[in-house]
Amino acid sequence: YIKECIDIAHKLESENVLIATAPLKEEDKRKKDALIELALNSVNQCLEYSTKLNVTIILEHFPNRLVDTTDNLVDFIKKVNSKYFYGLLDTGHLNVLKENLGEAIRKIRGLLKHIHFNNNYGEDTHNPMEDGTLTKEDFKKCLEALKEVGYDGYYSFEIMNVKNPRDAAAR
Repeated sequence: YIKECIDIAHKLESENVLIATAPLKEEDKRKKDALIELALNSVNQCLEYSTKLNVTIILEHFPNRLVDTTDNLVDFIKKVNSKYFYGLLDTGHLNVLKENLGEAIRKIRGLLKHIHFNNNYGEDTHNPMEDGTLTKEDFKKCLEALKEVGYDGYYSFEIMNVKNPRDAAAR
């Protein structure tokens, strides 16, 4: 499936493909190291293919997934060690995990290629920026941290579950 996505990205002249790890079930937590090794093997196989087509793979962290926290994302990216493999941070996911936005950005310095902006009340709901526990000050510090680390990647607003998406995006 990921190789097909890489082919589509190449045909569309897109330089990136986004992936995420599978949800981590309670019974799988005891096997996390083995599952990380399997995931690393899968990513490396995909990278063998994507590098030939000059397509970068970007891994998004998710709560309750194999790669959940910023620390786990950074560790995974460093283990892969490829100029074609980077991370994606999601402000809503960071909020669910109770991670500080600015600190997360500083941790992933140089390994970040995309960031999703959204908000929530502690559950992964992808609300508009003003609808959640993250404040304007939190987002301001996030932008300051991105500037501080010299971030020049992609930004997107990942907003779901709203009655009027255009209105939510405009806000």
